[in-house]
Amino acid sequence: MSIMFTEQEFLGTINSGKRAPTILQPNNHHQQLIVGWYVKGTQLMVKVYSSVYGPPGQGESKGIGKDSIRICLVDMEQSRGVGRVSYTQRTVGWQRRLKEKVRDMFKRAYAEIEARNENPSCPLCQSSMHLRQARKGKHKGNLFYGCTNFPDCTGTKPPSPALEALEKFV
Repeated sequence: MSIMFTEQEFLGTINSGKRAPTILQPNNHHQQLIVGWYVKGTQLMVKVYSSVYGPPGQGESKGIGKDSIRICLVDMEQSRGVGRVSYTQRTVGWQRRLKEKVRDMFKRAYAEIEARNENPSCPLCQSSMHLRQARKGKHKGNLFYGCTNFPDCTGTKPPSPALEALEKFV
């Protein structure tokens, strides 16, 4: 069962970090509240979306139906997402899970910055590589570089020691 929350509860949860986010899209005809943080010195932004209904500053979440809070990393310069969207279900403990997922998305942002600075090429086909995160298996959650020609090329590389250290630090 979904838990309802007010706009103030949502903003209070995500404002509890070191830096309050910017409200990017106030409650409007799209009935979404979109907030975000620019990653210092970059065009990357961590965005959080939630459906909130009602007057600005007084709205509340939908009472029924499947409605998740979405967290994503966006390259604002290229107007595209980076990696996968993360979802937080509106169930008991949503505040803690949302904070953890926002923290994980910042970790992903710093890893992306490091990866862009390294710009490795594939050991098999010499194409560029992108930073990826293993989704299953014994390496689930670990970062690695994967060839942009996947599935035609299955070249991979481990992240740099600096990136591995950053991953443990963040």
